Amino acid sequence: MQPPQPQLAPIPTSRPQRGGIFGRMRRRTKPLQPMAMPVAEAAPRQPPEPEVAAVAVPSPEDAKVSKRRLRSFGRKLNHAGILGGIVAFASLVMPWWTATASVPVVGLGNSTAIDFPLYLYEASASLLANPPSQVVTLDLWFCLSTLALLALAGILAIVGSVMVGKGRWMLLIGGVLALVSTVLFAVGLWTELSRVGSGLDLFKTVTENWGTISARLSFGFWGGLIAGIVMLSAAVRSIVKRTAPPVTVQSHAPEVAPLPE
Repeated sequence: MQPPQPQLAPIPTSRPQRGGIFGRMRRRTKPLQPMAMPVAEAAPRQPPEPEVAAVAVPSPEDAKVSKRRLRSFGRKLNHAGILGGIVAFASLVMPWWTATASVPVVGLGNSTAIDFPLYLYEASASLLANPPSQVVTLDLWFCLSTLALLALAGILAIVGSVMVGKGRWMLLIGGVLALVSTVLFAVGLWTELSRVGSGLDLFKTVTENWGTISARLSFGFWGGLIAGIVMLSAAVRSIVKRTAPPVTVQSHAPEVAPLPE
């Protein structure tokens, strides 16, 4: 007997592939896996902002204009200039020149003092001459000019005392006008007293057997003179304070030691 021959396993033959959809589906060995789709992350929600009322913001030009207006009237007042203006206005209602005549009364033997004050708002004035044999009338053409100059000086002094910048020049002009007003009054009165032949002067005292006559410049004149001096001093002090001293620049560079020879 012959030994049994080993039988070979049949070679698997490939089955014909089918075309179309069904053929492609068979060739897939792995199941379909879902594809990962990019998901956009949601931004965190912020709380709503509270509603704010619209506020008009001034432009830089408007801010500069407002600053100039505030600077024009400074916080620090010039008290000396204000004092000068007040004195100038107070002197307007005071007598600027006074003549006093002390004449004895006939039959009584007593002297009666008679004052002849002179104010700036008067256009004319009557007074006893020296000797008191007649009454003379003065034409006070210079009083209204003095009144106008001194009133303008008082206004400039008060306005210039509260302003910054041009205020010191207003004070200076006010002081000059106040002094000019006093000079104008003195020259005008002296001229008028000489013209009418009153025998009096700005300062004069006459004593005779008929009595005494004395003439002098009064409170209003000295008030105007003091007001002008105070205004000028306030203006000069303001100008000196606003003049900046020269600035000296100091070098802070380190000193270099000399090289050894």
